[in-house]
Amino acid sequence: MSASPWRVLAAPSFWWRAAIVVVILCGILSGSHKLQFFTSNASVFALAYYAIAVGLMVQRRTTDAPAPRLRGGIVVWLLTTMLVSHFINNHGENPLPGLVVAADASELLSNWSAFLVHYVAPIMVLAEFVLFRPHGRTRWVDIALWLLFPLGYAAASITRAVLLPVVPDRYPYPFLDPEGRGYGDVLVGVLQIGVGIAVIGALVVGVDRLLGRWSRSRSDAGSESAGDPQAHQPAT
Repeated sequence: MSASPWRVLAAPSFWWRAAIVVVILCGILSGSHKLQFFTSNASVFALAYYAIAVGLMVQRRTTDAPAPRLRGGIVVWLLTTMLVSHFINNHGENPLPGLVVAADASELLSNWSAFLVHYVAPIMVLAEFVLFRPHGRTRWVDIALWLLFPLGYAAASITRAVLLPVVPDRYPYPFLDPEGRGYGDVLVGVLQIGVGIAVIGALVVGVDRLLGRWSRSRSDAGSESAGDPQAHQPAT
């Protein structure tokens, strides 16, 4: 769908995607987010995608997001960071008190940084995916493709820990640490996370396909009304 540059700049989808860029950038720059953490990697991917997206929207004069199947992967990866952070790393602890009460300004800033990348950005990305076009472009096979990144990250993290035993943050996440429980338990933990990501991916694809059918049905209904002369006659 082609639109004028001014219409693109005035579109809610443009400003929402630009806001995602600002939120992720603020979250990354205001805290210590090392690249050995999955959250940092996923956030950088999301930042790059949405920064490119807003540029392409203006260049192509469209309000649709580019590379919709990749956009689905971004949603899955950021939702994964939110759920793992909340339920595994923080054991379900409410993050909101830390945004107001902290030992000092540095801790308060760190809490806000973590909140932006772990909660605000994933929720904004999910809302963008649901509210704005295009819909119905993802495929069930995409779930397997989206799994390659987190599973590859896990394999790279374990390999890094084996080859560099004295590196800081040797095991970025507890479920990757084999000390005291062995690599068998690590493999089980990774597979459990993988199953969880696959479930998230299935939900993302399912919602996208439902939204696509709804959009097509609305479009078909509009076309039928426009082509039916009786649709424009007053009711008697």
